[in-house]
Amino acid sequence: MPGGGYKRTGMGAAVALLFAAGALVPPGASMQTERTLVGEWRTTWAPINNELFSRKGNTIGFPDRDMFFEQQGELRTGFVNREDAGPDVKPLGVWRINGNRLSATFQLWCPDTTQPCGSIVMRGEFLNGDRVRGTATVFFDEPDDKRPTGYDTLAMTFRGERLSSAIAIPESPAQPAAKEFEGRWTLRVTMPESAASATTKTFTIDVDAGSRGGKPHGRTTITDEQSRTVGGVWRQAGKFVSLAYELPCAGEGNNTCASLILLGRMKNKKRFKSGNVVVMWDTPNDRDPALFDTSKGSFSGERLQ
Repeated sequence: MPGGGYKRTGMGAAVALLFAAGALVPPGASMQTERTLVGEWRTTWAPINNELFSRKGNTIGFPDRDMFFEQQGELRTGFVNREDAGPDVKPLGVWRINGNRLSATFQLWCPDTTQPCGSIVMRGEFLNGDRVRGTATVFFDEPDDKRPTGYDTLAMTFRGERLSSAIAIPESPAQPAAKEFEGRWTLRVTMPESAASATTKTFTIDVDAGSRGGKPHGRTTITDEQSRTVGGVWRQAGKFVSLAYELPCAGEGNNTCASLILLGRMKNKKRFKSGNVVVMWDTPNDRDPALFDTSKGSFSGERLQ
């Protein structure tokens, strides 16, 4: 799955170097010592019901991919090795574990802004300590008012096998400060209280976005009002920014667990006036195109530094 991306256009398809989506990890999730994604994994991807393209004609293809996951304290990060596209093509993501269940979110690799881009959220389970399976959903940046989130959506299945438990996440080289999303922000997010609730809640997160090091993706740390810190990944094209992370939650069986994707445009490089939030909950729903409950939200915010 996390591989090349395509846009179906009449007689042909335009190829984009897209890749997986990114998710974060909640601190203090229960039973995390029993299951972990730490290590190198070989994953295989397949369409559901032979649906190769989304409703808007987008796809990412279904190649095998090597994925790498690391944990440092409460920060759980990952990347995909895209040696087929270049030695430095390593789309970034984040992950979490709740009991026997896993969630991971990655940003797609999008060096060409004329091609479809987006984020991908994985939901799955451990078959044993070294094998996993599940479904993944791509939320493309292209609007689609026929989808619950308001964005074009494509779901697929995946299987994975751990090849090694020892890895090292590559570090981005230090870069001078840039007038982009890099830096410290405070963001106010409004979204439903849970997958089953019509009531919304508003909360604040402090985001410290690291340098992209000249690459399409960068990492962030995100701290909420309860002083819980998790990791996130971000990408930017012009003034448009996408930030993905895993919402800290109470653990397995709790319908407040979710992956969040924030999409918005910077104004004067200092604030977001009104952005959109894609919420993918942990609760399965085969009537939703994402195969899990999804919701819409919004966010705004200002740069702190």
